[in-house]
Amino acid sequence: MILRQIHLSTAVVLMFVAGGMIWQNVVPRQTRSTTHVSAKATLHTYIYGWPIFTISRWSLETSDPEIKVTGNSGAIAEQGSFVQMAVINGIPCLLILYLIAAILESMINSKQIRK
Repeated sequence: MILRQIHLSTAVVLMFVAGGMIWQNVVPRQTRSTTHVSAKATLHTYIYGWPIFTISRWSLETSDPEIKVTGNSGAIAEQGSFVQMAVINGIPCLLILYLIAAILESMINSKQIRK
């Protein structure tokens, strides 16, 4: 079934679903175990991506001026390249959006035929 034109109500629902999927990919889905480097330093690791994590971001919190951070707080591609992981995470999102649009449009069209 190819969707050529959709109703406004379907577009609004798809907008909210797409927003939820973007939220799942932008907000850290899981915080990995926090490692205490010393009594005054803590290393935090955050995982981004849905359904498969794409990026792991770390940060070091310290109250001790003597602790030197080697390397910058930043992103590390954990599995494959970023483009590969974006495609792998994008396919389920597009499939879900298409299925929701198809279901909503078939429900709307069946109501219009009954009238």
